[in-house]
Amino acid sequence: MAEELSIGAEPKEESVCPSKIVLRKLVDKKTAQAVFHGGEKHVSDAFVLYFVKNCIKTPRYAVYMKKKYGIAVERNRAKRLVRAALFQIKQTMLGYDVILIPRRKMKMLGFWQIVGELQLVFCKADPLRHG
Repeated sequence: MAEELSIGAEPKEESVCPSKIVLRKLVDKKTAQAVFHGGEKHVSDAFVLYFVKNCIKTPRYAVYMKKKYGIAVERNRAKRLVRAALFQIKQTMLGYDVILIPRRKMKMLGFWQIVGELQLVFCKADPLRHG
């Protein structure tokens, strides 16, 4: 009976399911400095994005805020929005270390506008990968 099951079953191709991708925080200071100094920089009206390819397949991120952005409530809301937006596009971030610095104009954007801008920046950065 075990032979019958193995004959009819075909091996599945290993693909990364978007729900199984883990988005990790970038906490190592040396790695963060490497992203700042050796990575690509893309500036948008809403944020500044630094990123570099990493040797592991999981995407890692860091959100840096300055007090100039606003009061603590506004800074925390912006960080939550950015984390949620990065979670939405984690499939496009595979193999990257990302540092995101929100700008004041991001206060006027909605969640899906932030997601759209992040996807646009990643598509501009690596057109061969993202079509």
